[in-house]
Amino acid sequence: PASLDNEFASSYTPAHMKISSQLQSNDNGTVAITGEVAWADVEAFRADALRELGEKVEIDGFRKGHIPEDVLIKKVTPMGVVQEMAHHALMHAYPMAVQEHKVDAIGRPDIAITKIAEGSPLGFSITTAVMPEITISKYKKIAKKIVDKAEKPEVSDEELQSSLLQIRKMRKQSELAKDAQDPQTVPSINDIDEKDLPELDDEYVTTLGEFENFEDFTTKLRANLLAEKESREHEKTRVAIVDALVEEDSAVMPDMLVQFELDKMIAQMEYDMSMSGMAFDDYL
Repeated sequence: PASLDNEFASSYTPAHMKISSQLQSNDNGTVAITGEVAWADVEAFRADALRELGEKVEIDGFRKGHIPEDVLIKKVTPMGVVQEMAHHALMHAYPMAVQEHKVDAIGRPDIAITKIAEGSPLGFSITTAVMPEITISKYKKIAKKIVDKAEKPEVSDEELQSSLLQIRKMRKQSELAKDAQDPQTVPSINDIDEKDLPELDDEYVTTLGEFENFEDFTTKLRANLLAEKESREHEKTRVAIVDALVEEDSAVMPDMLVQFELDKMIAQMEYDMSMSGMAFDDYL
């Protein structure tokens, strides 16, 4: 693969570089561009290639960048020079080919030389991911259909009583923990018997927060439980809409975009692990 890293300025500007290429769309969100660069355009990069090789090659008795041409060619071989010339030519050929075929390329392309010989056209193959086209014409209708089917959250008396019981157990567990000399002796919430719990009355609920009385406490608790249910239902509906839209659209996501999203998710997980004091390798 030819690298696209161009850390030096080319002395040759191919205003009329001769490229013949063909475009083929793949099923995985990529396109392949195959073609040739005329030998005259490849040869035009000879000076750049020699200068670049002269900066890289080490030869005893010569400083880098000051190696005579005949000595340098003997060291890297004539084909080595041709390969470096091809490298420079393809750095210019790639953006020209993408522009010619109107390819909305993303990411780093895979560029390979398919034919190389001094005096002959340079053959190349380029595979690059393209930005997917996403067209969803009925998104409002799809979203409305799912929203209309969404359940309206309610908090039953049984759910309210269950939450009240949990609050009493948590408060009792906290009191036991304060008096316990050994934390291991503090029972879990499930092991606390209901008969040992304090009754919820006006005086007790005022110790739990800014509540006027028991009725005020239960009213606000029910409202909080309802808000949590509405939030969960909202997220559930949102996910259902996204899934339906994805199913409706026929766009192909390039593997590069999928991998990028996976890398981002893993990086977030590693960060969350580090904040909790756990090493990611230990978690795995």
